Amino acid sequence: MSDESVSNELSGDNAGIVIQARDITGPVTIYQHAPVVPRQLPARLPHFVNRVDLLARAESLLSADPQVPTRVAVLTGLAGSGKTRAAGELAGSRPTPFPGGELYVDLRGRTVRDALSACVRSYGVQDELIPESLPELTTLYRSCAAGRASLVVLDDVTEPAQVYPFLPNGSGSVVLVTSNDRLAELIGQLGAEVLMVEPLNAEHGRALLAGIAGPARLDAESAATDELVTLCEGLPIALRTAGTRLVERRSMRVGKLVADIRARGIDSVSALFSVVYQDLSDDNARLYRRLSMLPVVDFAERLADEATGTPGSLDRLVAVNLLTEQDNGRFRFHSLVLRHAEEQALAGESATEREGVVLRSIQYYLRRTALADQHLLGPGRLRFTPAPEPLDDPWDGLEPYAWLDAERQNLLATVRAAHTFGWHDEAWQLAESLTALYLGKRYLADWIESSEIGARAAGEVGNRRVEARLRSFMSRALLDLHDVDRARRQLDLALPLAEESGDVRLLASVWELIGRFRDNIGDPAGAIEAYERAIAEFAKEDDRRGIAFVTMFLGMAQLAQERYGEAESTLRQAIELCRAVGDERMAARAGIGLGTVHMRLGRIDAARTVLVGSLEALEDGGHLNYVVQAREALADLAALTGDETERRAQLAKALEIQEQFGGPEVERLRAKLGE
Repeated sequence: MSDESVSNELSGDNAGIVIQARDITGPVTIYQHAPVVPRQLPARLPHFVNRVDLLARAESLLSADPQVPTRVAVLTGLAGSGKTRAAGELAGSRPTPFPGGELYVDLRGRTVRDALSACVRSYGVQDELIPESLPELTTLYRSCAAGRASLVVLDDVTEPAQVYPFLPNGSGSVVLVTSNDRLAELIGQLGAEVLMVEPLNAEHGRALLAGIAGPARLDAESAATDELVTLCEGLPIALRTAGTRLVERRSMRVGKLVADIRARGIDSVSALFSVVYQDLSDDNARLYRRLSMLPVVDFAERLADEATGTPGSLDRLVAVNLLTEQDNGRFRFHSLVLRHAEEQALAGESATEREGVVLRSIQYYLRRTALADQHLLGPGRLRFTPAPEPLDDPWDGLEPYAWLDAERQNLLATVRAAHTFGWHDEAWQLAESLTALYLGKRYLADWIESSEIGARAAGEVGNRRVEARLRSFMSRALLDLHDVDRARRQLDLALPLAEESGDVRLLASVWELIGRFRDNIGDPAGAIEAYERAIAEFAKEDDRRGIAFVTMFLGMAQLAQERYGEAESTLRQAIELCRAVGDERMAARAGIGLGTVHMRLGRIDAARTVLVGSLEALEDGGHLNYVVQAREALADLAALTGDETERRAQLAKALEIQEQFGGPEVERLRAKLGE
């Protein structure tokens, strides 16, 4: 059959993966990663007053020429003026979605890096492929939308530096920023447009109240209604609270609510909250006060129950607009309401009661975090936190990693609170128990801060073992951030503490981390010395897992020094030891090293056998970053045998993984391919 007698046609945007081939021999692995386009804008809610001028300016912003560079608008105004709601309404007013995605980023209590990592995850990038440095992460973030126009809403920005990393590179993109500050630097640097979110005028304030309480009721007391709008100072949060109270108290006259507010004092908005607060039952009032003492950003119902120790109703506080329930089922205070609640707590709760709420919060998180750490990293791992009692459904129906990730901001906040209140044992135990989260999710800034606080707290109570453990382990996060000097200082502090403690496993762990530090800075000879010390110490305690892992690291360091005979023997032993303790991932990593040894010694068939076996094990386990290493080693093997087709095929597959899942090695692999 001639070539001209065959034709193929493909149409449609959702065709998926298509393979055209005549003859295929050997195994074929296909990595499919469906494009993810995030749509994160908050739901548009009723009773949004039509801010005509603001909407008109936003419409012009959102519908401008799609070929123009990224545009930035700053929505600024007083706390409580409705900036977040306005940004959501403006973003949602566009009739067609942005092709590159629509992101909502709440920066309250979050670092830029962590928020940017969340954005990258929303595009489908896996955690293990998210780079550590902020510049690399920013580059990856901008590549996710692949030059397509996207919309980003940045909520609660406090300084201009928070904005720059989130700027998309696709023409026609828009960034909406909410802030209590005008962020004037963005005007000069980015040509940002400032949209003032003013308090509502009398007409719009009345319209918002009418939408909640009904126009007939307000028309019957027109003068009192105007006065109520004035007392609410045009702030939507206050107007909604007033409207909700009128709905709750169907018999209450508007004039009576006005009189109650005026009787409370000069600050009319706070007075309004006091009027609502005074109408709560004793249990609900106590709940309101104690919730303000929680050392967290937001909270779940179970924490509220355990920490406050009161049978009040969260639903009731939500109903009267004193508490906000978020889309994820968690709760938080508006900043103005929180200030009022804290004032009531100071007046209505003793110091002992207030501290009790904080301590119970810390204990709530400590129990669950310690259980998660033990579940994820195994009971045999070196740790000093006492084993917690089992709990029914400790993670609210989530997997441990998912729960830890959802509570991340609160967990760091409780570490800080424990140290501030002088509960040093709770502080270091929380810090140690966060190891699983930080190893798995690589929240490096959190890891370093938590470890530093925990180490100081352990030092305060004379627990030298824990201080050594936390300082040495902190060195890994510091190395990932390329802070070599600070990492070295932590290890220099940790080693004498571990030696003085007499804890053999701890000393072995510190020596292991010293070895990894030396490996990282290009000192394989020093690393070998440290690894040998670590293995000797682990052997004293018959810690087979520790011996297995460090043996793998030792073999790789010997390989780096071109000590091939020693490396071969060590890596063979590491494979056996890792399999004996049930860790196929580490055995496969050792296999990559052993295959490389064979390659360097000219044993082509042996190298191919070991590398292919390691590749298959890593693919089965889903360890994509190590899959890339195995394929690159196979590419090097093909280059050694002069098989250019195979070399390019292996590199192309490695590059495909990196491109599809947002890995940090894309440019290097492209260069190696000659692209």
